[in-house]
Amino acid sequence: MASAGYRGRVQDPDRVIDSASISVSPNLTPAAELELEAIFELPSGRSIACEEGDRGGELLTIRSREGKVELEVLLTEAGPVLRFEAAQMQLRSAGTIRADCETFEVVAREHILQHAGGHLRQAADGDVSVTAKGDLATRAWATSITSTRGDVLVKANDDVTLKGERVHLNP
Repeated sequence: MASAGYRGRVQDPDRVIDSASISVSPNLTPAAELELEAIFELPSGRSIACEEGDRGGELLTIRSREGKVELEVLLTEAGPVLRFEAAQMQLRSAGTIRADCETFEVVAREHILQHAGGHLRQAADGDVSVTAKGDLATRAWATSITSTRGDVLVKANDDVTLKGERVHLNP
C-alpha cells in the first residue's frame, strides 16, 4: 500500500495511532480504512476532524484549541455547505465580491452599516418594503420621488408637514 502523506493522529476513544504507522491505499482516507474518525492536530493547538456527517456526506471540522467549532465543511451530493464561527470575518478583494443565490439573508444582533466610496444602487424586480420600529430618516443633497405608474400615497397618524422655501402644488 502507498502512503497518502497524512500528518497528525487518527484517534478513537481507546487508542491513538501515529500517522507514521498508517499505510493507506491511494483511494482511501485513514478514516475509511480504519473505520475511525480522523483527527489531525495542528501546531497551533487547533484540530481538524474528518467524519461522516449526521445527514450523510463527509464532515470536515476545524476546532480551536479549546474545542470550539471554527469552521465546518459538510460535503453533500448537492455540494459543500460551509459554517463559520469566528470573532470576526473579513472579505477583501481588489475586484468584485458577488453572491449568487436563491435567497440572501443577513441577520445582525446589533447594527448593519453599508458604506460606498461611490454610488449605492439598489434594484428589485418585485416590491420593496422597508419597516422600522423607530424613525426612518432619509437625507440627501436633493431627493426625488417618482411613481412611473400609479399614485404616490402619503399616510400619517398625525399631521403631514411640508417645509420648504416654496411649496408648489400642481405647477
